[in-house]
Amino acid sequence: GIITQAGYPYFVEDQIFVFLPGGSSFAKCNSTGKEIWKNQSTVPITAFNSNQTYCVVGYADGIIKVFSNEDGNCIIEYAPGGSDFPIIHGIAISEDGKYIASISGHNSQRFVLTQIINNQPKIIHHTFLTDEVFSRVLVKFTKDSQNIIYNFGNFINIYNIQKDETTTIPSKEKLISIEESDSIVYALGKHKNNYTVYMIENTNTLIGNFSFTANNAFIKANKEYLYIGKDNSISQILVTKK
Repeated sequence: GIITQAGYPYFVEDQIFVFLPGGSSFAKCNSTGKEIWKNQSTVPITAFNSNQTYCVVGYADGIIKVFSNEDGNCIIEYAPGGSDFPIIHGIAISEDGKYIASISGHNSQRFVLTQIINNQPKIIHHTFLTDEVFSRVLVKFTKDSQNIIYNFGNFINIYNIQKDETTTIPSKEKLISIEESDSIVYALGKHKNNYTVYMIENTNTLIGNFSFTANNAFIKANKEYLYIGKDNSISQILVTKK
């Protein structure tokens, strides 16, 4: 198929979105690239995430909206608040659609976890961040919807919902990608041309890391293998526990 919409295409698994010129509107497309629905706004989009059922959008005015992937209807709208200057830097929705995690605001910037009950948002946890960020932040749920991984300052934080605990891992890089196998989470950080892969066990324990230099890089996890793309080459690494 061909995407006929002008803008920036964004792929999430088998879903296709297009962020339209101007930065405040987006469209959902089918597998052939044809537009299914469009949402138009006057406020810049600053964060976005999607699962199979919903997409969640963060805006520069601090508002978060949840849309149905099927028809584009906005079913939830709320503002995490708590800061002097509201803006959504990073956002994620869990696979089961029960939780939304966000990094928002300046002057009292915070990580906020919101639970969705009968299409009503309820903040169940928040943490003020000591090292504020001023750019987009990667926020991601693990596949079991029980852990949220996010990056701020020189740290990677992993918040466990069930235990209500946060694990902090020192990191000098900005996270650009997170992949997950059956038992290990791989987080790729970047600082200039230096990349570091952090390997985190399902107990939220850092079990190892390694670094390399490249102009561009990506990672992909598949079962016990980790694939690393580095400029014009791709490496396959077998990861096993002994």
